[in-house]
Amino acid sequence: MKLFRAISLIIFAAVLFNCSGNTGKDLFEKAKKQLESKNYSGAMVSFKNIVEKYPKTEEAGKSLFEIANLYKGNVLKDYSKAMVTFKKVLKQFPKSEEARKSLFEIANLYQGRVLKNISSEESLKNAIKYYKEIFDNFPDSKDASKALFMAGFTAANDLKNYDEAKKLYNLYLEKFPNGELVTDAKIELSNLGKSPEEILKGKIKENKNE
Repeated sequence: MKLFRAISLIIFAAVLFNCSGNTGKDLFEKAKKQLESKNYSGAMVSFKNIVEKYPKTEEAGKSLFEIANLYKGNVLKDYSKAMVTFKKVLKQFPKSEEARKSLFEIANLYQGRVLKNISSEESLKNAIKYYKEIFDNFPDSKDASKALFMAGFTAANDLKNYDEAKKLYNLYLEKFPNGELVTDAKIELSNLGKSPEEILKGKIKENKNE
């Protein structure tokens, strides 16, 4: 009898463990379906429940990223909360796919200058910082080359920091010689510091020489 009870308890514990192990995934699937059906408030509640109940799981990282996207989206447009939540992903899940995507989202928010609590210049400097972090932390990712180019583009066209832009564009050409933005990087380098009129004159001169 004791042996039977012991075996029964083991089976019960195993079943309970398996059920609890699937709960986070089940809740995440439910939340994604709510998102797909545009039940944004329901999805937000579900994602937050996952983060609260299963904070160390892969689903928690994915849920934090989805929460940040909901804050950023057209319905809420709360860019401050989106920024805070994207940064939580970086802190709590630094090596995850969601961290890579969060870095790009953070950089784009700063580049777009949508935050009201910092100056335009500071926002742009932060954008460059986070674009560079994508390249530094995820050099083999699909976003690395684009992020490095965007760092150079922001330095050149928004901050007019041509020395920094030159370094970044040259680094792009060195690291991604076959990248899809190679031609753009070379054009940007050739036009650094030039006014639109100077660029136009240069193109006219090139056409005459052809």
